[in-house]
Amino acid sequence: MPPRPTPRHTAELAQLSDTELVRSLERIVREHRAATADMLAHLIEVDRRQLHLAAACSSLFTYCTEVLGLSEGEAYDRIHAARAAKRFPAVLDLLVQNKLHLTAVRLLAPHLDDHNHVELLSAAAGKTKRQILQMVADLAPKPDAPARIRKRPSRQPSSAPAAGPDLFDLADTSASSPPAGVASSKPTPTPTPTAPTPGGEGAAPRRRDPCPEPLGGGRHKVEFTATQALVDKLELCRSLMSHRKSGCEVADVLVQAVELLYAKLAKERFAIGAKPRRKVSRKRAERRNGSGATVAGASDAAAPEPSRPKATRARHVPADARREVVERDGLRCAFADPKTGRRCSERSRLELQHHEPFALGGAHSADNLSIYCHAHNQWAARRDFGSEHISAAVERARGAP
Repeated sequence: MPPRPTPRHTAELAQLSDTELVRSLERIVREHRAATADMLAHLIEVDRRQLHLAAACSSLFTYCTEVLGLSEGEAYDRIHAARAAKRFPAVLDLLVQNKLHLTAVRLLAPHLDDHNHVELLSAAAGKTKRQILQMVADLAPKPDAPARIRKRPSRQPSSAPAAGPDLFDLADTSASSPPAGVASSKPTPTPTPTAPTPGGEGAAPRRRDPCPEPLGGGRHKVEFTATQALVDKLELCRSLMSHRKSGCEVADVLVQAVELLYAKLAKERFAIGAKPRRKVSRKRAERRNGSGATVAGASDAAAPEPSRPKATRARHVPADARREVVERDGLRCAFADPKTGRRCSERSRLELQHHEPFALGGAHSADNLSIYCHAHNQWAARRDFGSEHISAAVERARGAP
């Protein structure tokens, strides 16, 4: 039996270069995919021989959890993937090639047959779980989710003594247990705490909202918690919109509200939809100001101009430059891996990034600007100015009133 590979120590990995570390990680992922496919093949044979019964297990699931030590989720995904691979061996090849993951196989397994498995597996290659869920919803559409508003039950107060107030605890409490009078589509369980984001021990955890459930045909089921004030305004808006559309629903109100909010935010943030300002001639400006001055003639050109203080460069990016950058990059981070060309998929916390930093004389032109997410914008700043300089600037900004 070959010796078991031991994990490399963190100190040893710290000695590797960036290229060596990435190549090592990619190799481990390839080996992991191959080992997963090999494991599925073993499970297929164990299931065929009914060896789990000889191990005093009534099912293959019990064998995986109690004998092999897998978690319930691991066993569930691997058993479904193994039985799908038993019917369609192409699943194992796609796993080895790192084109499919176990979750994709498990979600697609009930919809695979002898006629469509090649097409579906090929279409699912390289897709994320959310994209696979959309494929499944298109294969088996679900009915529309009913529009309803229900009052959430108030949470019972805890008998434990209250600890000292903490900013993040208060934020989590207000997000998970709203006060009386809060409305919701249905009661939701207490969210599971997520791992803290980089940036220090006191950094607030980043809570990712659950993705809307696809129903097929471009429809999604969306649920959220609303305050009583929002519910009242939704009802008022639905009443006011009733003259436009009979049987107006809450979804119709939200569509109109989101369109108006998007137009407002896009105009404020990136000048999308804003009308360019007309240039006013000098003569027209003088007449408008009522100064009575005239345009300087040729004789005035030789007159020396009085010395003026050097104007400070404005950090405001002109609207026309912002519009041009958005038309080119779209509302998505434009950072791309220089080796593979893969572009960042982040669409939140978008910022304007100067390729030649503004502090070093970079212009506010569209050629010198790109849309970056906050993480890549900070990464570029640390690359250009150094981590110590950026950390000190952040500390000064936090200490400012």
